[in-house]
Amino acid sequence: MGRLVQHRAPALRPRLPPTRGIRGPALPIAGSSKRRLKPEKPAATKLGAAQASQARFTCRNCWVVTHADRNASHNIARKGDAVWTAGRESRVPATP
Repeated sequence: MGRLVQHRAPALRPRLPPTRGIRGPALPIAGSSKRRLKPEKPAATKLGAAQASQARFTCRNCWVVTHADRNASHNIARKGDAVWTAGRESRVPATP
């Protein structure tokens, strides 16, 4: 599906109050304003229009800059390893 483009809605639609999203600010529901969003064909959109700031991750502690997807994959791998090894017996020999 392509990007969303604003189009005018019919004037006879009833105006509904905005609703709150589960994880975000109040979002208007369909018909709550005079404009609505319609999907546009992917052929009419730019393929290279991604924002560069979304692909870059900067650590707040050490200011290391890396790709956001790579950072996310490392975080998932670390958490998965911690869950996988939780509750196992230690393989390290006991100290005398």
